[in-house]
Amino acid sequence: MPDAATLYKQAALSTLTGPALVAKLFEGLGIFVRQAQQAGQNGDWEEAHRQLLRGEDILAVLRGTLDFRYEEVASGLDALYAFYYHRLVEADLHHDEGLLPEIQQFAEEWFETWQKVAHST
Repeated sequence: MPDAATLYKQAALSTLTGPALVAKLFEGLGIFVRQAQQAGQNGDWEEAHRQLLRGEDILAVLRGTLDFRYEEVASGLDALYAFYYHRLVEADLHHDEGLLPEIQQFAEEWFETWQKVAHST
């Protein structure tokens, strides 16, 4: 049985909608990239790999939720998310934590943007 903290986090996530959920996804992406970078700097590429996969999963979710009824915006976001997804894969394949700061910056900037949107609605 999950502990109280885990249950609380699950409940908090399950009540998020729209912009708040997207902000949370970008926050998670930033956390996983930061953890991968730290692991890579410590030479622990197994742990870095696990964290990078989690980041890849988030970008896959973001891509999967795009609404292509708004084709121009969705296509642009899809290309952006695909670019960063492939950067994570490249960092993982080549054990190159030097690629991660740019992804970290992307995640932080988009987290801040979506957080503002969430608070304005």
